[in-house]
Amino acid sequence: MKGWISLQKQVRNNWVWDDPKYFRAWVDMLMMANYSEVKKPYKDSIVLIKRGEFPVSYRKLGERWGMAKNTVIRFINRLKADTMIDTHTDYGFTLVKIVNYDKYQSQADTGVDTVSDTPSDTVSDTVGGTTIIKDNN
Repeated sequence: MKGWISLQKQVRNNWVWDDPKYFRAWVDMLMMANYSEVKKPYKDSIVLIKRGEFPVSYRKLGERWGMAKNTVIRFINRLKADTMIDTHTDYGFTLVKIVNYDKYQSQADTGVDTVSDTPSDTVSDTVGGTTIIKDNN
């Protein structure tokens, strides 16, 4: 599997950080989310799965994370209550949507740009009115 996700430092202030199994599950969900729209055949139709969404079953998540199905359901419900995700079953399967996926997984600052930055380039990024934020800490 290739690619990357952006993980904000503020995740340490969220309740998922406090429990390693929940944090691992949350990061896994971020990695399962589609980076771009894809069309998938399902039964007699084609389903469009958008960026930040992924199809799943609670049973499969339980197997994947080593959790009982009821624990997975409670975790998903907590994420929904905290407006971190939304789910729906309009297609006959559960589709999970990561809320604010685009906000936190944008391409505003890529690794290539950060590696090649010079002090003058960083200043021009700021002065030039761009929204690129450089934080190498």
